[in-house]
Parts: sequence; C-alpha cells; structure tokens
Amino acid sequence: MTGTQLIRFNCQLNAKRAELLRSIHTLRNSMAIDNRGDSLDRGRKATDREIVLQNLSLESELLRRVEGALQEIQEGTFGICATCERPIPNQRLQAVPWSPYCVSCQEAEEVQAGFGMMASLGGESAHAGSRSIRSS
Repeated sequence: MTGTQLIRFNCQLNAKRAELLRSIHTLRNSMAIDNRGDSLDRGRKATDREIVLQNLSLESELLRRVEGALQEIQEGTFGICATCERPIPNQRLQAVPWSPYCVSCQEAEEVQAGFGMMASLGGESAHAGSRSIRSS
C-alpha cells in the first residue's frame, strides 16, 4: 500500500471517528429519563430508550473498529487480514476501511457464528469483536 493510500485511509477513518463521537454524544444526551405522563407514554419512552441503547452499542462497536484501524495504520499493519494475514484488497478497504478481515475470512467468520452478511457496522458482523485478535 502506498503512502498516499494510507494518508487517504487515515483521513477517512479520522472523519468517521469524529462522526461517531458526535453521534455517541448525541445518543447519550437523548437518554434522559422522563417518568411523566401516563403508562402508555412511559412505555413508549422506555421503548425509545431501548432503541437508543441499541444504537449506542452499535456506534460504540464501530468506533472501536475505527480506532483499531487507526492504530494499525500507526503500527504499519493496516490492510492485513486478521485471520489469514494476507493483504485485504483495496476495493474492500475502500468500502469498509475499518474491516479487520478480507471478504473470504469475513464470510467464514459469519458462517461459523451463524450469521449471514450483515448490514450493521458496514458489513461487519457484530460478533467479531475488536481488531486486536490478530495472531503474531
């Protein structure tokens, strides 16, 4: 990977990180507990809070992945599949720059875990955890 490509990915990832931090801040601020109103209102508010918590969890996981990719740029390991240790194709990184896996390994991980291709986290399954799973 060229230095220019790394700079571009670093910029994209930093922009995504800033976007996620803003989103997480907004989500946290929207979780005020308000017990006013009748039982129907309180039930709706509880449901709304649950949705916010789910979104907060997804955004936080994506933030961990983005920060992991930024760390890999610093360490010089960005773009290497965490499973097979082969280079992740540039087309994959352009689509999902925080991905720790090539497409083949991602699909194998999802099949093993019982998931199909998931749209959440930009095509990454939520079970995959952080980018620090790479073996030495």
